[in-house]
Parts: sequence; C-alpha cells; structure tokens
Amino acid sequence: MGARGDDVRMIQQALADLGYAVGADGELGRATAAAIRELYRSAGAQAPQGSEGSSAGAVAAEPTPSAEPTAVASQGQPVLVLPASEVIIVPTLPAVLTSVPATGTAVDGEATATFSTQEITLTATVPPAIQARLTSGLAGTATLQGQDMSMDVAVAQVNSPQQDALSPTQQEQEDAADSAEASVILRASSGQIPDEWVGHSDVLVTLNLSEPVLDALLVPQRAVSADVNGVTTVLVEQKDGSFTQVVVTELGCVAGTCAVDAEDGTLTEDMSVRVDG
Repeated sequence: MGARGDDVRMIQQALADLGYAVGADGELGRATAAAIRELYRSAGAQAPQGSEGSSAGAVAAEPTPSAEPTAVASQGQPVLVLPASEVIIVPTLPAVLTSVPATGTAVDGEATATFSTQEITLTATVPPAIQARLTSGLAGTATLQGQDMSMDVAVAQVNSPQQDALSPTQQEQEDAADSAEASVILRASSGQIPDEWVGHSDVLVTLNLSEPVLDALLVPQRAVSADVNGVTTVLVEQKDGSFTQVVVTELGCVAGTCAVDAEDGTLTEDMSVRVDG
C-alpha cells in the first residue's frame, strides 16, 4: 500500500480498461488494492497477502496459482516480475547470440533469434590446389579485417567437395571435382574465438602450408647442382680463387633461392658460391 510509480500506473490503467473504477494516478491506494483483489476472485485465484506496511505489499501484480510465491512474499524477500515478452529461455549455457532480425525489420510473432551453444569455429572455402596441402593441425593466423584483432588458429577438419553423381562420364566427374572448392573448419589454437567475430565474413586466415626452414644458409638456386645419384653440391670459392665442391642438403627452394645445409660445417655465411649459367 502506498507504492508509487509508472508500474502502479500501468496496473491501474489495465484495471480501468477491464472496467474497474480505478483512476491511473500512479499511487497504490485502497481502491486499486480492492480492484486487484476482485480481479483475483473473478479469476478463481487467491490474492497474495502481506502484513500492513511490509515490503512485500498487500497485493501482487500477477495471479499466483501456487502457494510458493505467497510463501516467498510473506518472508519479506524481493520478488522480480518480468513481462514474458522480455524473457528468452536458452536450454544450455553459455550461449552466443549468432543472428537476429536486421535493424529496422518489421517483426511479428514469427521473428527468431539464433543462439549457438557450441564452440565458435571459422569456416572457409579453398581451391583444390590448396586442399591437397591441408592437414589436420596445420597452424595459421586469423585476423578480423579493419580491427586490430588476431589469433592463432589450426585446421580442425577439411571437407572434400562432393562429386556430381549425375555426371554421365567419369571424366566429367573428375573435372567437376578438380574445379570444386573444398571447405575447411578452423579452431582457436588456444582459448576461444571471440564472440565479436560471429557473423563476420571479413576474417583473413593465413595458413603456413609448409614448416619454416630454420638454421639454414640461403644460396641462389643456380648454384646448386645434382648428380645422377641425387647428391646435391655447391662450388665454394677458396682463398686462392679456386672452387671446391661441397656436398649440401637441399631443404627447399622458393623464387630462385634455396635453403641448404652442410653438416660438416664446410659452408658458412662468409663464403661465396659459384653461379653457373
């Protein structure tokens, strides 16, 4: 009794719309309390009762078909009442809101919001030439474009493109498979992909298709030669201007430069090698 505010005014207006002689002055007086009790009686429910002046109040704004809310109110504990339209029930937590109607969209009772209760992953398509080099666990980096947000990721799954079973010939099926793109799923190497990334298509993923070569010497590719037995060598210049053949292991070549290693230590950074051709 004596409570004031917009919530009381809303109740009074609702009672007046139902035909009760109540003014919407925003103060819970005897007339309003009597109208609420009558509303409960007409609905066949018992209006919760509280002691005069208690924090629970003399009446509640919602019918209570069970005695449990009445018992809570009688103990003077606060009770939170929310409109059903402002409550969303999610079966599993934690959950991430992944899609909602676009701003400005006219919605009705069929409008939906989608939640994800699983781990957030990245999905991308890759051309066939790249697919053959992708393996589970392959490391890379994902960056949200336009924002300074990057994190380490790893390939979790590679889904091969489906062949068209309706193609009349085997050659057409192979051609379709060669041109189709595969999909790859990536997960965070540690931690979780941020919730802010959900729904973004502007995420750049850089994958390391081969392990980097460390502790190797770089020489021009034309300086490396191989004999019929597959032994690779380079010609190293000596102090007198002559050249000595040194056996090396070719670790990889990119854009005309090769990474090599000489296990016996006969090749160092300060040496010159001969380039033929």
